[in-house]
Amino acid sequence: MQRLSRHPAPPARPRAIARRAPAPRLSRGPTALMLASLALAAGLAALFAAPPARADAIDDSRFIGQCVESHLSQGTAAAEAACLGLIALPCAEAPLGDPAEDQSPTQAREAAESACLARETAAWDSLMSEWWPDLLASAVSLDARDDRQSASSDALRRAQRAWESFAEAECGYAYALWGRSDFRNVAKADCEMRTLARRAIQLRGQTGLD
Repeated sequence: MQRLSRHPAPPARPRAIARRAPAPRLSRGPTALMLASLALAAGLAALFAAPPARADAIDDSRFIGQCVESHLSQGTAAAEAACLGLIALPCAEAPLGDPAEDQSPTQAREAAESACLARETAAWDSLMSEWWPDLLASAVSLDARDDRQSASSDALRRAQRAWESFAEAECGYAYALWGRSDFRNVAKADCEMRTLARRAIQLRGQTGLD
């Protein structure tokens, strides 16, 4: 019987590691410089590209738009009653964190309410931008069919410009009514949201009229 050696056999010698060929050096000629410039330009373009729309803003406008579409058949008043404040009211009722050092609890609450109203205003503004081209195209089509020389489409543009001036003055008045009170910001934000929402619903209700 073969006896086991007291000393383990020496490990096998590792194979020689093949030496890697040196990596080719990049050319610094005009072609390489041009490629580097293109890469830098692409990187800067990506860095300064406009950010995509926030998901919550898209969801807010879609949520309100669905509300309007489901209630508008009952009239614009029904749509206003159901859809105004749909975003701002639940937002304003959410619990607040600790106010900033230079804010009282009342100031913090009013700032939060203004932000909630601005959030809903942004959603209505998005819907207005979405619905306006359809209404204008409907007016242009109506004018062409009735040979009225663009009477209603031109009148619609004038009415919209007049409404924009009215909305600015109306909400400036709502702000001024509160004097130096911090609530003036909430009053203005509330006016802007409601004025814009009512106009958007009105325009949506007129789309497709014959």
